[in-house]
Amino acid sequence: MKNHSAIRVSAAALAAALVLLFCACGGPREDSCDFFAMDTFMTLRVFECEDAGDLLARATELVYDLEGKLSATRPGSEIYELNAGNTRELSDATVGIVTAALERCAASGGALDITVEPLVAAWGFTTGEFRVPPDDEIAALMDKVDHTAVVVSGNTVLMPDGAGIDLGAVAKGYAGDAVIELLAGAGVQSAIIDLGGNVQTLGSRPDGSPWRVAVRDPLDGASAGG
Repeated sequence: MKNHSAIRVSAAALAAALVLLFCACGGPREDSCDFFAMDTFMTLRVFECEDAGDLLARATELVYDLEGKLSATRPGSEIYELNAGNTRELSDATVGIVTAALERCAASGGALDITVEPLVAAWGFTTGEFRVPPDDEIAALMDKVDHTAVVVSGNTVLMPDGAGIDLGAVAKGYAGDAVIELLAGAGVQSAIIDLGGNVQTLGSRPDGSPWRVAVRDPLDGASAGG
C-alpha cells in the first residue's frame, strides 16, 4: 500500500509540474478586435495589456470618429459637407489633416492631389456604380482637379465650384498614427495594427524581437519575409 501511495503522489506531482510547464509555455497574452471602417476591414492586436478590452474599444471608436469627420461619402461628415457647399469651417483635427495633405500635394508636384474627388466619383468608386467615363468627361473633370485652388484660412476651407476633396490617400495613415499614439499613451509596449493594408507596429514583438511585415509579391502571389 505504501508503494502504491508513493506512486500516486509521484504521479500527482508530475501532473502538477506538467501543468506549470504548459502554462509557462503558453505564450504571451494577446487581445485583438476586428471591425469594418473606412470601407475596409481592420484588425487591432495588443499584447500583455491588462486593460485590453477597454483600450481596443477606445481605439475602435477613435477610428469611427475620424471616419465620421473625413469621409467623402458619408452624409454629415465635415468633408462631405465641404464638397457639397465648396466652403465650410472645419474642426481643428480635420483642418489639420487637410492642411497636411495639401502640403504633401505640393511636395509631390501634384502627383498626389486630394481634389481628385470628382474623378473618383465619375469612375463610381464612391457610389458603387462603376463605369469608365468617356475621354471628354475625364478631360472636363480634370479641370476641377487642382490642389492649389484650395484656400485654407484659419479653420475655413474654400474651393472652386465643382471641386471636391477625397482624403482616401491619407485618412487611414492618419488613423493609424492616432491609434498607435493612443496605445502608446496607455502604456502598451507591443502592438500591431492593420487598417486595411496600412500596417503599423508599436514597440517590438512580445518576445523582444523586431516586427517583420511581409509584402506580397504581385507577380507570383508569394509573401516576402515573415
